[in-house]
Amino acid sequence: PAPSPPVAAGGKPAPANIEDLQKKAQEVLLLKAPPNPEEAIKLIDVVLQAKPEDPRCNILKGIALGLLKRYDEALPFAKKALVSKNPDHLAEATALVSRLETLSKEHR
Repeated sequence: PAPSPPVAAGGKPAPANIEDLQKKAQEVLLLKAPPNPEEAIKLIDVVLQAKPEDPRCNILKGIALGLLKRYDEALPFAKKALVSKNPDHLAEATALVSRLETLSKEHR
């Protein structure tokens, strides 16, 4: 299980740890073979509590849910990242939304 991060006032993770959790989630989802989407979701959910609009975390959650074939659940997270000003995030979110929509239709 993922370790519990230190918390700041209000019960949210301390800011320095948010970045570490995001990096760890990305690592277990994208760099680990095989990927571990369940572990990534646990980490991402902690980060999203502190930064719900973070495009990268929303993309990661969409990818993780997609790997678990939970396409309809993944779509809102991918779509949330479509407002990103970062062109890399925007391109990734656009491709992810397209793929998730296709997979969702195929698995109905």
